[in-house]
Amino acid sequence: MTLTDTTNNTPKRPDQIITDIRLAMSIPRSTIVDCVSRWEETGIGISETRKVEQPKLSERDQRAVVSSFRKEPFMPFVAHKEKLKTAGVDIHRQSLSKYASINEFSSYSPAYLPELTPRHM
Repeated sequence: MTLTDTTNNTPKRPDQIITDIRLAMSIPRSTIVDCVSRWEETGIGISETRKVEQPKLSERDQRAVVSSFRKEPFMPFVAHKEKLKTAGVDIHRQSLSKYASINEFSSYSPAYLPELTPRHM
């Protein structure tokens, strides 16, 4: 007589199924519960991607910011902000700081310009 597996014949409770999944995949119970509840609400088990916020500055204005930093790298951010405001680009100082760091400028290290040696001339 052969041995048969009788574990599949017994109905399992929902908590027991979640525990089996948690042990098999080594993920927290809360993650499984969130996935199941999301599936019940939306029909999709994975979360949707977040909507990306529109940039505060247009590409043209971003180029103006970079140009301003390249022309006068030692000028303080507040002076850059005022200079851009006179050109029609209204931006908060923190946003200006963010765009500066994205373009590899910061208040303590201006753009790196290598020194030319006589060999380069």
